Amino acid sequence: MSSRMLLTIYYTAMVMIFCGCDHSPESNMTDLTGGSMSDSMGGSMGGATDDSMGGLMGGSMGGLMGGSMGGATDDSMGNVDFISSPHLLVGRGADQFIPVEEGEVSTLHRGCQGAQHLWVSLRLPTHSPDAYQLELTLIGDDGDLLAPPFTLEEEEWLGYSVEGQSLPGSEIIGLTLVIFDPMAVVGREALVKTRVQVGDRVLESRVRVEVQWGADAC
Repeated sequence: MSSRMLLTIYYTAMVMIFCGCDHSPESNMTDLTGGSMSDSMGGSMGGATDDSMGGLMGGSMGGLMGGSMGGATDDSMGNVDFISSPHLLVGRGADQFIPVEEGEVSTLHRGCQGAQHLWVSLRLPTHSPDAYQLELTLIGDDGDLLAPPFTLEEEEWLGYSVEGQSLPGSEIIGLTLVIFDPMAVVGREALVKTRVQVGDRVLESRVRVEVQWGADAC
């Protein structure tokens, strides 16, 4: 059943409830819809009962609304129960990994083509993957998407060292989230969501930052 048909059913049901329409064949439903319900819907309801109608509206409308919201859930808005993976570290920096703490300022930078973007750098302390899938997203405090999702699966992860000590992990530097509307983002908190899949293992980490203006990148 199409989304348009579901919405027609929903709004028609609401009209019946609020106007106190009679449910008999001679009711005003014919006047409201320009024909009987079965005629206007092309007989598609096929004798649905109240229970089946409830299931239809509860399930299908829920799916429809979930889809129209872009799949946003409580988790996408920074569920407090979420714990970032210790095997995926989120930082910033265009040419080096700079750790980012929760609530810390992260700055926008104007690129050579004029777009404003946020630098993101990542570390995998225990992995040096040859094959992977990476995704970055930036979510506003009201759940809206602030930048197009950034995906990557070909850039090489490079080894790194800490205080002269080589580690088995790797890092990738200077990923960019291009901001849709910089003026609407600056001064707000945003959630940086990262997801890296290595083989059948999925690593996810998130950090909330305060977005502010930064220097031009070129």
